[in-house]
Amino acid sequence: MLLNDILWNFIVKKDSSYFEKYLDFIKTTVQQDEERVKQEEAKISKVVTEKEEVTDENNFISVDDYLADLFGDHKQLEQIMYRSFVISIFAFIEAKIVDLCKHIKEERVQLFSYTDLSGARGIGQAVKYLEKVLMLDKFPINNKLYDEFNIAHKIRNYLVHEEGKIKSEDTIKIKINKTHPNILHIDQSGEIIITFEYAKSLIALNKNICNEISQNLKSH
Repeated sequence: MLLNDILWNFIVKKDSSYFEKYLDFIKTTVQQDEERVKQEEAKISKVVTEKEEVTDENNFISVDDYLADLFGDHKQLEQIMYRSFVISIFAFIEAKIVDLCKHIKEERVQLFSYTDLSGARGIGQAVKYLEKVLMLDKFPINNKLYDEFNIAHKIRNYLVHEEGKIKSEDTIKIKINKTHPNILHIDQSGEIIITFEYAKSLIALNKNICNEISQNLKSH
């Protein structure tokens, strides 16, 4: 079987529906929790004034503080879930690109593997392997896709290794503002705020990477 004929199923097609369902579940859960917070706020507003106190686990706190805590917990839940999605789908992209490198080695009887190359273990080595074996200037070739892929990689690393915070001097901030001005945000502390729209864009990124690999292999 030719490599071109198996690429689509090999990388993404049926698995994209899984991530779409996963993201829909996250969105629904976040919306339900937001509605819970609104209902709690409405209930409290009916029975107390701003100067009165409510009890939370035997501690007396002001109404404003209590509601602020509710909202804070909701936003924390939202970010935990969207961050988990970003990490999961990028792990999937990385695993499939690595699988592709392994398949290319066997299909084309290459003398070296992606693990023989320098670079970041896993995805860094795999990208370099595709560039060498397929004789590409860069991977992905499309400039917009290349930027989106590398930003997704950096964001994944920030979420895993830096608690989602970008250093003030990091130029990735400029790239994020340029490529994702409305769907990806960085707050004043440098923390990355993941939105549903950005998470959804990663599903499209996965599909687009697969399409580009397919097109390039047809010409090699």
